[in-house]
Amino acid sequence: MRANADDSPGRGRCRAASRAASFLSCLATLLAATGCLGPKSLELTRLRYDEAVHETSEQQWLRNIVRLRYGDLPSFLDVAAITSQFEVSGRGGMTGGRERDSPNRSLFGDFWLQFRDAPTLSYTPRDPAELTRVMVAPVGITALGLMANNGWSIEDVLRLIVGEMNGLQNAPGAEAIVPEAVPGPSPFLEMAGMAGRLRRERLLVLSSVDGPEAVSPEIAADRVDGSDFVQAASHDLEYRPAEGSDALVLTRSAPQYRLSFSPAAEGVPDAIALREILRLAPGRSDYAIRREGVPGGVGLLPLPDSLDSIDVRTRTLLEMLAFLSKGVVVPEEHAARGLAAQAVGPDGVPFDWTCVTRGLFRVCSRKKRPRDAAVAIEYQGYWYFIAETDKRSKSTLGLLQALFNLQLSEPKKSGPLLTLPVGL
Repeated sequence: MRANADDSPGRGRCRAASRAASFLSCLATLLAATGCLGPKSLELTRLRYDEAVHETSEQQWLRNIVRLRYGDLPSFLDVAAITSQFEVSGRGGMTGGRERDSPNRSLFGDFWLQFRDAPTLSYTPRDPAELTRVMVAPVGITALGLMANNGWSIEDVLRLIVGEMNGLQNAPGAEAIVPEAVPGPSPFLEMAGMAGRLRRERLLVLSSVDGPEAVSPEIAADRVDGSDFVQAASHDLEYRPAEGSDALVLTRSAPQYRLSFSPAAEGVPDAIALREILRLAPGRSDYAIRREGVPGGVGLLPLPDSLDSIDVRTRTLLEMLAFLSKGVVVPEEHAARGLAAQAVGPDGVPFDWTCVTRGLFRVCSRKKRPRDAAVAIEYQGYWYFIAETDKRSKSTLGLLQALFNLQLSEPKKSGPLLTLPVGL
């Protein structure tokens, strides 16, 4: 009898050789995967971890804003470290032999490969003392200048950071966590819009110059000798005459900002109106910007009709958060239950707080999870989100995060750098 061609010894050997080649190919793949694990794992994971940290950071900020709308204090949990271990493992086997009373050969093999990513995340709650210091300290003029000159519009920066400018109040009461009254009419929003338009047309400049900043009270001149001047200079400090007296004050060089009008702004209606609203002296092209530390404009009253500088009261981060929380749309169910702070306007109707942040920041609310959200969080049975088309609100959220990081980078107050010649 003729043997079938498929059962011939030659064909059996060919099949065995083919299977052996497949096994060796799989083994080579395993070795190759092991060799490029490090660089390849970086390609696969680094950007994903970065995106996850970025998204959750935005969600945390949005959640804190929503919390403040309901009278709850914010909290922060930082991602301190991300440690990930990558592991690739595999195994394979092959068996074969000749069947009894048959010229055929059998060959069997198996192959198994596993890739594992085992991340370890470390979370650090923000230190309460440090967080309180950062949240309740008014931001400086430097922060205002840096933000306005590095990507954000001066209009948005003024509306968020400034609480008062030359006696002009910015939505008074809106920066309170639980407002007691609705904000009265103020031309601050109109003023910020004018500044924004003039800046876009390059008719207004916010420039930085280094100037002396007092770091001590006035010191009698006869109490300061040559060694005191040398000691101050060794710490990059300098004694200067106090304004309006014969005493001296210890100063250091610090960035200061000036608001300057371009010569082309002469006769421009917005430039004329901006000077009038801020009571700026005519005939000048630039005005120094100074921070006024007393809320309510106590240090500015009574205001003269003509001012040579711009005195600004800046907000704290907590006040900015509370201000932005007024842009949260409270669901009718929560409003009816009194879960969020409400106030009644002069017309006897509940005041719509979202008008305070209109055009700057808005957080929508919905019962179901939104699909068209740039960032969204769930809180008390509702979803709160910033629409993906609302670039202004997204930008304002980024501005808030940048200010927070800038406040964190400022050094803590410490003891005196040198011994002053008088007891303080």
